[in-house]
Amino acid sequence: PIQTAVSAREELRDRIVAIERDIDAGRYYPGPWDGLLRDARSIPRGERAALAEEISRVSRKLHTRSGRYTVPFMTALLAEIVFAIAGGVLLLIAAGRHSNTLAIIAALIWIAAFQPLVKIGVGYMLGVDYEYAYFYGVEPRFKMRHGDYIAVPRWGRILLHVSGMIGSPLG
Repeated sequence: PIQTAVSAREELRDRIVAIERDIDAGRYYPGPWDGLLRDARSIPRGERAALAEEISRVSRKLHTRSGRYTVPFMTALLAEIVFAIAGGVLLLIAAGRHSNTLAIIAALIWIAAFQPLVKIGVGYMLGVDYEYAYFYGVEPRFKMRHGDYIAVPRWGRILLHVSGMIGSPLG
């Protein structure tokens, strides 16, 4: 079984190199990456972890090939924290002024800010790092290092996605 897992890892590494070569040459087409990720999830966790850097690098290339605007991770994280604090301050002001309008605005800010903050916190507890942020419409999104994400056990990946659903209602 160990030789089989190592062989599977090396076969995946060869596929990663081929996909990266196609991306760099501008001839990548959708499909091989999804298949590779599906197959990567089927090998033991330690073998997935050994591929984390390569998977993250190619994932980043795929994600940025459309030229989307990105923001450094720490800048975006600090902005989310500032929004969460601003929502709290606004909520205190709303309570002092008995203003439903200010309270609603504060709640909307918290709904938007808590979702990524909770998900990032859970991600870090599971060993998932983040690379940068980008906008999906007007909503900021944080790009995980996909290799870190793949290396997390299945229950952890599920927990990470559930945590994203908890942040907004918490706000």
